[in-house]
Amino acid sequence: MKKIEGFGSLLLGILLGLGNISLAQAKNLEVRVNVKEASIREAPNGTAKVVLKVASGKILAIDGVRKNGFFKLKTKSGKELWISDREAKLKEASKEEVDAAKDLVEGSDSDDGQDGKEADDDTKKSGKKITFDLGLSSGASNGSGYLELNLGVNYYLKPWLIFRNAPFYRRAVGESKIFGLDSSLNGVTSLELGKVAGVNFLAGGGYRFRNVGTSAPFLEGAVGVNLAGFGIQLGIKQIYNSMIDEASDNETQFIVQAGGGASF
Repeated sequence: MKKIEGFGSLLLGILLGLGNISLAQAKNLEVRVNVKEASIREAPNGTAKVVLKVASGKILAIDGVRKNGFFKLKTKSGKELWISDREAKLKEASKEEVDAAKDLVEGSDSDDGQDGKEADDDTKKSGKKITFDLGLSSGASNGSGYLELNLGVNYYLKPWLIFRNAPFYRRAVGESKIFGLDSSLNGVTSLELGKVAGVNFLAGGGYRFRNVGTSAPFLEGAVGVNLAGFGIQLGIKQIYNSMIDEASDNETQFIVQAGGGASF
């Protein structure tokens, strides 16, 4: 009997490994976390937002779908949560085992039972995503070229909305030392290229505050590539000085940025 059960589990694992298949007929399935700490994500890809972390040995019920190497987790709230098949091992469970499980992953919007509260607590611990970048830009002001250095701090209000603050420093011939802060809101979208790589597109606007000269609004846009948490971006920024002071020229900057980030 044990040989038959072992063969059944092996066959199930082989079928699941062949691609993205439905688990609709396999109602009572669980996975066990087999790494020190597994990431629970909002979408079935390696760059999706991490909602919470789960410790080794945890038993989690899965429901319905395996996609892009990720298992879809069962939640009371119905919220979609995913775990990588590299971080959790598939196991077959009886209905009684599923019903008795105390550590099923629950959606952060669940409002019934202690499990939902624990998921909320874990979500709060995971916090919002923050990334950092170091940038170098070139432009022209009053007929003279300049280079500008900036350090960006990007706070993700939503997976698609960034509140960015970037202190900058400029030194140009014939000008005083200029420093200040660029503060902006930017929309961002990503195109995934596998589990650890992707292309990002960013656009938005904000306001430039500077110690001397004209503080003014600006628009900016960028395209970048990310690989395993590290990214490089090429961008452009248009500063509308003439909107504040008609005697001031607008500025166009071309920007190169590099950086990475983490979730807190």
